[in-house]
Amino acid sequence: SVLNKTLQKPFADRCRLFGSQLLAYVESREEVAQRVDEVIFGTETTLERWSNNVDGAMRWMMEGMAADAESWLGAAPEQPAPHWCLRLRTRREGAAPDEKKEKEDGQGGWPKKVSRLETSMEPLHKAPATTSGANDANVGGLAGPGDGLVEVLHLVTPAVSEGLLDSDLWFSFASGTFGGLVALLLALLDHGSQLLRWLASDAGSGMEFKRAHLEAFPEIINFARRFVNIDELKVVKEAVSGSDAKRLYIEAPLDTYAAQEHYPRLGELVSVLDPLALQLRHPANGDLLMDLTMSAGLLKASVVTDSTGSVAWLNEGNNCLTPLGWDAQGVLNLVAELECSLVPLSSIGVTSMAAIPFPKMRFSCRLLRSGRLDVSCLEAEELPVLETVAYAAFDMQLFRQKLVEDFRLEVVHRQIGGPSGDWVAVAFARLAFPSSTASGTLAMWFRDFLWRQLSELDALRAVADFFKALA
Repeated sequence: SVLNKTLQKPFADRCRLFGSQLLAYVESREEVAQRVDEVIFGTETTLERWSNNVDGAMRWMMEGMAADAESWLGAAPEQPAPHWCLRLRTRREGAAPDEKKEKEDGQGGWPKKVSRLETSMEPLHKAPATTSGANDANVGGLAGPGDGLVEVLHLVTPAVSEGLLDSDLWFSFASGTFGGLVALLLALLDHGSQLLRWLASDAGSGMEFKRAHLEAFPEIINFARRFVNIDELKVVKEAVSGSDAKRLYIEAPLDTYAAQEHYPRLGELVSVLDPLALQLRHPANGDLLMDLTMSAGLLKASVVTDSTGSVAWLNEGNNCLTPLGWDAQGVLNLVAELECSLVPLSSIGVTSMAAIPFPKMRFSCRLLRSGRLDVSCLEAEELPVLETVAYAAFDMQLFRQKLVEDFRLEVVHRQIGGPSGDWVAVAFARLAFPSSTASGTLAMWFRDFLWRQLSELDALRAVADFFKALA
């Protein structure tokens, strides 16, 4: 009853519109896969690249001998642009999906065509003079959750080794929204804290907590069964030794067979990142706020509450609790510590290479109550020398350096003005990678893996299905 006060119309209609936007990408997934492959790996064929390289070398030698290369070889062929920008634009057309439509056509409330996708590729002979961000995204004309724009900008930069190039990827996603989105999310957080406060109280029960959610949200639970063994899911409350705090955690076995059945490529994506560990800590003293792990087919997430049931930071000695809250400027600062490994899988789902451990990464996260999130990398720890697989796959030291210097993630919700007063949500990410140092085996695996993911877009299909269930 607490959540249902917030999750009602027009929230459901907006969920359906956003889901229809995502399905527009899914319906055009083959074209999306082709375009992304061209942007990241180039449009030049091996023969064209060889021919252009030989022609350039010949002209350079002739110029060194004071010979007129153009009179002998003709005009030089136009070289392909080194940088590329891909744009995927969805536009809403037709009526929004609704409950009546769902009952009439039996398609779960998704009309055959609500949003359509337009694609374009732009060659760039010069890189942008300045680094853009979420506030610089091209959001004109995005009106409502049915409209969206994806931009993928692939810049090449000189590598450490002369003559080679590294990759610098800029990615942005913008979607039309509505003015009350941030207020809605804050209300959901407030309602969620009320539920956790009840669970942490003497009257709270993990079994009752689970039962109530199973009854209140049957569509979402049915969707979750595609990934998690709901019957074996546990909601647990336990005392924290040395304090009057309570640790609340959820433990859920992953159902890999169900995930492979409904979203085969998403199941593969999850397997590639197993194991994974994420901790949210206080930026000043390192006190723990949340612990999330995924390992050996088990997902576990936990938080700690104080004597009042409020979520709190817990120090290492378990004897000091600090309530979680916004500061006077409406800002919440925290540090996210991420540990994971890359487990390359072949197209038939078996390990094709040894697991590649990534360094432990620490990210600064600054969340504004007004509707903005900024993330940057503080540190990427050095791996032990014994981790030879990681160093053989690519230049790990240079990757660590690029993470700290270049990685950015921004999410912002803002009004774009105009007579209609439209609102947009924009996510921007930048990741630089020393691609020139990647082994041939890793490069071939990654291209094949990316093609499989994009040619099916199961991850995006799953998000669309989630919003359908939420509606």
